[in-house]
Amino acid sequence: MQIKHASQALPLTVEPHIFEVLLAVSMRELQEAVHVLSMPRHVEANPENNDSVRKFLGNVFRSYGYDVQLQGHQFNLFIAPPDYVGTPCLLLGAHYDSSVESPGADDNASGVAVLMACARILQQFPPRHPVLFAFFNAYQQEVSGSAEFAAMLAAQRNQPVREAFILECVGVCADRPYSQRTPRGIPGLPDHGNFLGLLANWGSRHVLESVLRVARTYVPDLPVVGMHAPTASTTWRGDHTPFWRANIPTVLWTDTGEYRNPHHRKPTDTSDRLDYPFMQQVLLLLLSCALHTPPPRLRDPDED
Repeated sequence: MQIKHASQALPLTVEPHIFEVLLAVSMRELQEAVHVLSMPRHVEANPENNDSVRKFLGNVFRSYGYDVQLQGHQFNLFIAPPDYVGTPCLLLGAHYDSSVESPGADDNASGVAVLMACARILQQFPPRHPVLFAFFNAYQQEVSGSAEFAAMLAAQRNQPVREAFILECVGVCADRPYSQRTPRGIPGLPDHGNFLGLLANWGSRHVLESVLRVARTYVPDLPVVGMHAPTASTTWRGDHTPFWRANIPTVLWTDTGEYRNPHHRKPTDTSDRLDYPFMQQVLLLLLSCALHTPPPRLRDPDED
């Protein structure tokens, strides 16, 4: 397992307009979204809440000017700019359901809220290359929502997703010694839980390197730690893994969930426990990556 820190990455040449866009970020917007989303919304145990959140997301994105499609048996949401014609794109995704009896503020209202704010700002300041959004359901059912979505992408002859970022629990920050536990198979993590973790497989390593460089350049105050996932470890668990199996270069963005958050998947995972300045930094990084997206890249077969 190789651990890389954004602080050690080679900085990029600064594009001044990106800093101008970052000024549109609002921490209150994140707080309000998490507050609305934080309710038990398990697909089977809380079907009414699950349906309510899905309709809320669809209405919000339509109000931003996006095209919204309901996709698959698991009721995933697929969201694209109105003029999107299937050109290579960056896909941003997160699951919108929660565990049974958990309000799911960190897991995963935090990821959904960051994507909502990112989408709003990108409609005001369109990136050079398309950015699409996906919200997966049925995470607790062996990630069947994201698996269905990734299979749909893989079945397309000209698969348009150049790379994907999956946000899973990005709202908890604990800047004290031993607040961070280490997942099995990932030695060398800091013991302060104040960093954003980025997890990539072998075929996604070039995407990870790019995000670390963007972080060093545009969001230097956010500690970002990149990790390469060992095969057949606990890191192959989550909405990112169906994309890896479909050979789509994908990086998981996470606060590491249960390895940092003592309220993970519990009734106490509430909106008042999140660190919104930390979430704001994650949003800044996500926007910077979307705006600094490189031109379409031919995939090296050796990376699959």
